[in-house]
This record gives sequence, structure tokens and C-alpha cells, in this order.
Amino acid sequence: MKRNKTDINTEKKQRYCIAGIVSRIAALITALLLINISLTGCLFYPKELVVPAPSLIAPEKAEFITVTAKKGNLTKQIIITAYFLATEKVDVGFKATGMTFGNLYVKPGDYVEKGQLLASADKTKILDNIESKKLDIREALIDLARLHARNGTQYQLESAELTVRQRELQLESYELQLEKTDITAPVAGRVIYANSALKRGDSITVNRTIVRLIDESSVKLEYNLSVASEKDRNLETFARMGTPAKVIFNSREYDAEVVMTPYQASKTADLTSSNVIWLDVKGLDQPALPGSYAKVIFTVDTRENVMIVGRDLLQKFGSGYYVRVLEDGYKVERTVKLGLETETYAEVLQGIEEGDKIILK
Repeated sequence: MKRNKTDINTEKKQRYCIAGIVSRIAALITALLLINISLTGCLFYPKELVVPAPSLIAPEKAEFITVTAKKGNLTKQIIITAYFLATEKVDVGFKATGMTFGNLYVKPGDYVEKGQLLASADKTKILDNIESKKLDIREALIDLARLHARNGTQYQLESAELTVRQRELQLESYELQLEKTDITAPVAGRVIYANSALKRGDSITVNRTIVRLIDESSVKLEYNLSVASEKDRNLETFARMGTPAKVIFNSREYDAEVVMTPYQASKTADLTSSNVIWLDVKGLDQPALPGSYAKVIFTVDTRENVMIVGRDLLQKFGSGYYVRVLEDGYKVERTVKLGLETETYAEVLQGIEEGDKIILK
């Protein structure tokens, strides 16, 4: 059966209507689902797991290494190394002219006693002159005796006596020259120079230095101060004329005192440096060569029966210090006030009592 155009249009309209209804129903269902999700909020999430809290473990009690605060004596010292130098040198040479060099009997480093032979000139010519003059005197005495035996005139006798006396004076002159052929040590001391360049037979110049000695009674300890050293600045402030010190030299201890400070040294023209301290060592009974050294100990201050802590226990905070103290098992920080300080210990004026337990670093 053939449908007409009107029936076909009617059928299309019905299909369009049904499709619209279905579309609206689907949109409504979707909206309802979205509303349900927004209300519940956990449609697509797993259920929350409840994890039980771990059991609490009590912390172990802290253990500290401590030292017990106690009292004691504290001495502040300044310790330096100083070197011996000769403050008085003695040059020795020949005092007579017309002689030639003979022998040198000492060398640098030798210690000599006062009066010990150092060098001598050649004595050969002088000894010959002495021997010859003795013969001349003997001859003059024989002539004088002959005149007496012949009852010579007064003039002859006086002339002969004058000849004897003249030759005796010449002998004395030669003997005096012989004494000057030896040079001896005017003081006991150490030889620091000996002119080994002179050879036997060389002409001798008067007062030319043959041997140079240092008078050990004039040996001093010298210490050069450094302006860059805090220790040296403190020493310069502390040391005054007469300030006592202890000197350790070759394992032996001596008393000493300051005999020159930079102030006095600045007024001494022949010093190469004025920034020095000199010490005189008392009772030095062993040789001290220039350049040998000794330890010098200055005692600046001493405190007795005071609270003392090691500097390694002090904690720096700003311009002050504190220590860590154990109180009832707890660590407590205490500010301390310091008194006398050394390189290793410090006096505590406030903040620590005897018996306190100080925690080590």
C-alpha cells in the first residue's frame, strides 16, 4: 500500500518527539547522579584506613662526663727564651814597636784565665840583645875593677861607673821589651776572635787587635720584644728595672733581674735595637757563650685557694664566658666571672661553687 506524503511527515514528527523525550530523560538521570555524588562525596574513594598510633618509648636518661669544681693555687707566668750576649769586649794587642810576630796560643771558643798567655812576638833578636848587653856590662865591670886596682883617677873611675850604669839601663830596656813580647789575658773570659792571619816574622803594629775576649762577668741575657706579640706587649708593661726572674740554663736554675728595658735602651746610643730587655744572671758558674740560650720565667701574679677551672671548660659568649653544669641530671648553663687567667687555667670569681659538676665539652 502506497503511503502518501502526509503520512510520512506525520511519522517523522513522532520519531523526533520520542528522541527528544529520551534525551531529556537521560539528562535528568545524569543530573540526579551528579547530585548524589556531590551529597555523599565519597562515591569513588576507598574507605579511610585507621592506623593505630605507635607505642611511646621513654627516652634514655642522658649521661654526661663531668669534673668536680675545686679550689687551688694559680700562678700567671710569662715564659720567654733569651740569648746570651757579651756587653763588654776586651781587645788585646802588642804595645811595643819594632817587633815581629811569633806565636798564637788560643783560638775562638777557648776559655782563658786572667794572666794566661795569648800570643807572643819573636824573641830571638831581643834575647840576643840581652845576652850581648850582659857581656858589655861584664866588660865594663872588669874595666872598673882594673881602674880601682891601678888607683885610677877620680875622673877615670866615675867614667867607668857611668859606662856600667849605662849598659845596665840598656839591659833593663831590653828586658822590658822582652816582657812586652807576650800578651796575656787582662780578664778571665771567652775568646771570640783570634787573628790567625798573622804569620811568624810578620811586622807587628802597635795596638792592632790580636785577640778579642768577652768578660764573662759582663755577659747578659737579651730578649728582643715584638710589637706584634700580645705576650711581648704584656712583658714590656710588666718588666721594670730590677724585676726578678728565674733563668733555666743547662738544666740549672739561677736568679736574675732586669737591668735594661726598652726605655733605658732608647737612651743608649751604641745599641742596634732599643726594643730589648736585658737580664743579669746571678751566680752564673758555668761558661755562657754568646748566642747560647736560656729559658726565662717571670712570675706576674699568684692567687692561693681560689676556684680554678680549665680553659677548655669555658664557653665563649659575646664578651663573656659560661660553663655547663649538671644539676639534678639536667644540663644548666651558668655565666661566670673570671679573675686571673693563664694559658691553661682561669680563676672563677662568680658562677661556680666548690663541688659543682662541670660538664666536659
